[in-house]
Amino acid sequence: MINRLFCDPANKHLWAAYVYTTGDEEAMSADLRPFDKALLAETEIPAGWRPQRSTNTSSKKVTVMEELVTHILTEGSPFDEPLPQIEITDTAFCFTGLFEFGSRKECQAAVLLRGGTVTDRVTEKTEVLVIGHDSNPNWAHSNYGNKICDAMILKLQRGKPLVIPESYWRTLLKGTVEA
Repeated sequence: MINRLFCDPANKHLWAAYVYTTGDEEAMSADLRPFDKALLAETEIPAGWRPQRSTNTSSKKVTVMEELVTHILTEGSPFDEPLPQIEITDTAFCFTGLFEFGSRKECQAAVLLRGGTVTDRVTEKTEVLVIGHDSNPNWAHSNYGNKICDAMILKLQRGKPLVIPESYWRTLLKGTVEA
């Protein structure tokens, strides 16, 4: 549901304008601060402005976010819609699941060959999570799929990483020239 809402650029702008004008940068605020939707629509956000979110998220808030992410992902797909434009060069990728392309190390090597970087786990440095064609379907009910959950929590907090399927990642690879 969150992905569908934020697929609309107008909604992305309204949320960014809300955070910019109210200063409500807490990832899990219980209530919205007072705002005027018409003024938000007209708000111009300075180029390069980013929220200054706290890096100290309480364990209670993390638990709430994990529950929210689990609910969202059992209802739908974790993938960004529409699929975003991504340059492999200078972009940090992380991989989860099984890949038709080859082993995880082969996927990582393909990114490195094209000037990108890789992370072994989802961190604040991860810009794109690539989910293989065969991620474990039980991830929401056990310890599987931690990278997906971590990515969704970071996306709620920071707006990234992007989450894409392997098929789209392979399309991106075809669009780049090997070094």
